[in-house]
Amino acid sequence: MTDNNPENQPGPGYSGQGFRLKNHRHYLEVITSGTLVKNTILSSLGELLKHPEYPAKPSLWNLYQSTPGFSMADLSEIVGILRQSPCNHPERLKKTVILVQGQFHASMAGLFTGMARDLPYHWQVSTTMGEAEAFLSP
Repeated sequence: MTDNNPENQPGPGYSGQGFRLKNHRHYLEVITSGTLVKNTILSSLGELLKHPEYPAKPSLWNLYQSTPGFSMADLSEIVGILRQSPCNHPERLKKTVILVQGQFHASMAGLFTGMARDLPYHWQVSTTMGEAEAFLSP
């Protein structure tokens, strides 16, 4: 994994409770830990959308160290926020990977991508970092 930040530390303003944002050469990675709740997802989404390289780079949501603590209603609200996102460019599909641990979490992520299928994102749910990075490579 190539990282522009050799100490693996988030830059100023790019971390919060339960998440951090890493800028890799070809993608931006949101890394979550602990119980993943709606507020953590919304906070990390807000930081990702503000990142100066977000419009040009795909994103990887690394939920590997998290356990879900959100409801289907929470996911529906998040899809609504994505729908209103200023970076919602219909002229191209934005590659986005959700990295999860195990088939159960992959199924839950699949529910989310199904809810968001009308958005201009090319979603992939992955259970390995290698598979995720291969999808995001240019």
